[in-house]
Amino acid sequence: MLFLHAFGVSTNTSALAFAVIVFASLPLFVLAGRVSQRRGPASAIASAFTARVLLLTALAAFAAVGHVFAALPLAAFAGVFFAWPFLSVASPGLTGQLRPDAEGDAQGLLNASSGLAGLLGSVTGGFAASAWGYPAALAIGAGATAVGLAIFAATLLRGSPHEATPGPTASNRT
Repeated sequence: MLFLHAFGVSTNTSALAFAVIVFASLPLFVLAGRVSQRRGPASAIASAFTARVLLLTALAAFAAVGHVFAALPLAAFAGVFFAWPFLSVASPGLTGQLRPDAEGDAQGLLNASSGLAGLLGSVTGGFAASAWGYPAALAIGAGATAVGLAIFAATLLRGSPHEATPGPTASNRT
């Protein structure tokens, strides 16, 4: 409904685009594994969060402008979706590095938090879109993601220098 009401893209077109985006994202899981191994899971997660903040902000701006060339919001949405493999693949590595003594508990807490965030985001976004329109809902999504990134960064920076940059040492990176 977002693409129909905010961008004038038919539901058939947006559904087809979503299917193509999902299919195109599949190889990104392999790439995400490589990036997480090479740069460290914290870097992969921070980069994916940052991309999502920027692209959700772009979607909010596109929706505020009104009807823009449909490829712009679809490309921004694809980027938001393409960040998911990096978040998904890197999170188990990071929880294992930060809590090797309780990796399962940490991963469970992360998954529960992610599920709760998805539920709250959907409900809040629906209310915001209904009350203030899609640009506001997208801006709230970008803001909430930015808060998540800030919490993520603050949590990592609070730990030891080794924990703040998990992954291979600089001398082992290629």
